[in-house]
Amino acid sequence: MIGKIDVKAQVTDDQSGVAKVEFYVDDTLQATAMTSPYTWTWSEQMPFFQYTVKVIAYDVAGNWKSDEMSVWKFL
Repeated sequence: MIGKIDVKAQVTDDQSGVAKVEFYVDDTLQATAMTSPYTWTWSEQMPFFQYTVKVIAYDVAGNWKSDEMSVWKFL
């Protein structure tokens, strides 16, 4: 990806509700979204490299689920 990347998480929990969604790059917390839409704009300039973007969603009951993907970032 070149420049900014909008990271969006589609999260729902019909039982207890969503508490928060965390966004990580290479296991470093970058942002926390407390309300929908759960998005974060990765605008930090970084060297050309492959990074792992991970999203962890927590519900009000304390359960969590995560997903991650590798991306190449240019600038």
